[in-house]
Amino acid sequence: NTGAKVQIHPSTGKVARGGVLGSWRLNGYNLNDRYLYVAANPDRGVLADQHEVEGGYTVPVPFVDYWSFDAFTGWDIASRQWLINGAGLHYNDGYLAYGVDVDATGPTNTTPNDFRVLVSYKLKGLGGGSF
Repeated sequence: NTGAKVQIHPSTGKVARGGVLGSWRLNGYNLNDRYLYVAANPDRGVLADQHEVEGGYTVPVPFVDYWSFDAFTGWDIASRQWLINGAGLHYNDGYLAYGVDVDATGPTNTTPNDFRVLVSYKLKGLGGGSF
């Protein structure tokens, strides 16, 4: 899967934001990447153009059904600093999904120099809805 999105500033006609992403999946393995551009806009707190790239992967845990491990990283191209790194362990049998993620952000992230542990839990119904 690939995709792109662009937002044009209505009065200047220039690109205000834009992004491109790609995701590839094969036999439980997943690879994804993303590029994001945000034009400088002092009214919104964006003092300089932002250019960011992120990439990540998901792999099944060997010899254990329904478990996967994922990791990702992000880089702020404009300031030449890391943006975010993270990893997680997840269970998903199609009806019950849960997991834990650990993220650390860099100095140019919107929440700079932050460390997070995120726990998720999702119960899925027969019609595909989740609770």
